[in-house]
This record gives sequence, structure tokens and C-alpha cells, in this order.
Amino acid sequence: MCALAARGGSCARDLGGHDTRTVGEVYNIGGGVELQNIVVVRRLLAALGKPESLIEHVADRAGHDRRYAMDTSRVRREFGWRPEHSFESGLTGTVKWYLDHRAWWERVLSEAYRASTRST
Repeated sequence: MCALAARGGSCARDLGGHDTRTVGEVYNIGGGVELQNIVVVRRLLAALGKPESLIEHVADRAGHDRRYAMDTSRVRREFGWRPEHSFESGLTGTVKWYLDHRAWWERVLSEAYRASTRST
């Protein structure tokens, strides 16, 4: 099952993270693509070869955001940064990596991994 809040109309833009190339400075990194959550879920299921019938629409949680977006203009301006991959190729590559490294992520999900990462 893949739970999707409300009608899946919320938008996620610039899925990515941030970079700290200059000490004390944060730069938003993103792909410049804005897609509704339902579109992302459908593309993920397609990449996995899974049916859309796995989507289960659930109620929004209290305070649910309708849009997630990052302003990447600063990193583009200061460093000339541009995404190297399209959303589609990045999604395909990420899915392939996880499929090829099943033993790694299964261990991450296991208690054995949690026990090995605890400090003594």
C-alpha cells in the first residue's frame, strides 16, 4: 500500500536537500520541478512495475502542508549550480539503486543494524 493524503493534490518541488559549502551558509539544492504528490506516486509505482491500485487515499493530517518548495536561486547564482539529472532519470536511478542493494536496506530496517550503530 502507498498512502496518499486527501486527493494527492499537494505539491512537492525541488526534492533534494541543502549544501554547506561555505561555513555557516546553507544553500537549498533542488531540481526545479514541481509535481503533485499523486504524479510522483504514480511515477514511482510505474518505475517499480507496480499497479496504481496500491494507492490508498487517506485523510489529511492536522496542519498538512499543501506545497513544499525550495528557492534554489541563491545556489544557482553563487555557484552556477544546475541539476545533472531530470526528475525522471533521477527517480529511475534511485529505484534501480535500491533494487540492486536490497541486502543493504533490509539490514538498515532490521534490529541488527540499529544494534550495530548504537554507541557503547
